[in-house]
Amino acid sequence: TQMHNDIGGMPHFAPDGSTFIVIFEDSFAIGSVAANPPSLTRTEWTTDANDGDFWEFQAWLDNDHVALKFSGRSAVCPDGNCEAVLAHVGNNWILQRQRKS
Repeated sequence: TQMHNDIGGMPHFAPDGSTFIVIFEDSFAIGSVAANPPSLTRTEWTTDANDGDFWEFQAWLDNDHVALKFSGRSAVCPDGNCEAVLAHVGNNWILQRQRKS
């Protein structure tokens, strides 16, 4: 579809098909198909990505939770390769990082 060109990356859709995430190596965005054409609804993520660090889509856990992986190091994950969950809470999306299990 043309969506790939319009939003700047390949969308990964939630199970209900109405919400999607797009990964841009060192950042990511949440989008919605509620509007025509589909659009990004949350585009500004503050991440501590350095050159060479990247985000990787893992899976939608349900319609409100996305599993991600981050290659960089942080206070939560000093060894790198952190796991994270992006959670939809109310009207917000909250990034919850955790050490790799």
